[in-house]
Amino acid sequence: MGSVYETYGAQDRQTLIDCLNQGLELAHERRLGLGWLVDAAYGFTADHVWEGTLRPRVPGVGGDPDVPLTTAGQAFALALVAVVERQHMHRRVTERALERCLDADLLSGEAYDLVSYFHAECARDLGRFTESEAELRALADGGRRISDTAMKGLLHLRRRAGQFRALHADLEALPPAPVWSRLAGDLWWTQACFDRADECYLTARDLAWSRGAVGESALSEACRAFASGFGSPAYAARTVESARELLTAVDITWAEIQVILAALLADAGKADADGEFHARCDEVVAKSRSAGLSSSAAYAEFTRAFHAAVRRDPSVMSVASDNLAAQVDSGQFTYLLEIIDFWLAEREPHRQTVSVSDWIDSAQGTAARWREVVEQRRVHLAHP
Repeated sequence: MGSVYETYGAQDRQTLIDCLNQGLELAHERRLGLGWLVDAAYGFTADHVWEGTLRPRVPGVGGDPDVPLTTAGQAFALALVAVVERQHMHRRVTERALERCLDADLLSGEAYDLVSYFHAECARDLGRFTESEAELRALADGGRRISDTAMKGLLHLRRRAGQFRALHADLEALPPAPVWSRLAGDLWWTQACFDRADECYLTARDLAWSRGAVGESALSEACRAFASGFGSPAYAARTVESARELLTAVDITWAEIQVILAALLADAGKADADGEFHARCDEVVAKSRSAGLSSSAAYAEFTRAFHAAVRRDPSVMSVASDNLAAQVDSGQFTYLLEIIDFWLAEREPHRQTVSVSDWIDSAQGTAARWREVVEQRRVHLAHP
């Protein structure tokens, strides 16, 4: 039958989904090999769109979770639907479903690799970074089809661990692609280099759009909105609106939360909305925890700390830092804690910040830029 993804993927995703739905059903009923269905699955998962219309009529999919898995078609169908539905359930539920498919010993080769990658993503989202890194590293080695996707996951973990110079070197060596430009944007906002981050996100968004990658384009714009929240509130409002518009075509819970946080960041520091601001942060933390998204909960506490820094409230900054620290382990997101310490040191000049992150141009230079971000927001609030 050839490559269904090459034939339909770029033009008509619903046709691609119809082929997956029918093909997986037939593969299960006739106990067939997966063949072209693997290619179609890679195409379907490549762009973060996650249509709920992927729903093959296979026992155990969307029904009784105790139905025994007996064929590769059934296991692969269950795994793909679990990946889609993870946008609306806790990552631990998704992880259990994927483990069931992997442990059934029915999948092999590229099909097994694809399911294993999403299992590693679940481990990352749930905060088990060491486990996620080991699984991703195994997938990135050996020239597999999944290798570039696994490398993306590893680079995300490298940023979370504050390995910024190594991440920068890795990204410089990679060919132009929307995802690498998006990751570069993720790198530069952590350094408080927001103009560079904005440029990278715009490149990622537009390049993805030109290639018909609607999900990647929306994800890049959501990241851009979050980074813009630290700057001009007016500019942030425009990027938030743009991101919301792009997200109407896709279903990416993490990106939706990121845009909510972007709007919060744009309001940070306002004296007349202090209580409301913290209530909104609490809502995001609760939403993030219910979805099993550790990074979103961490960013929510960081957003709270930014608001407190602008308000010159070190006690709330310390509480946000403690909350953030309680949500992460394995050294992940330590750089967020260090940035909060940069702000606290402004209020407590003798406070010593011990940096474990590998800031691109030194901890001192990065600290100065992050403090300037806070000062610029104070100036804006004083002279709107």
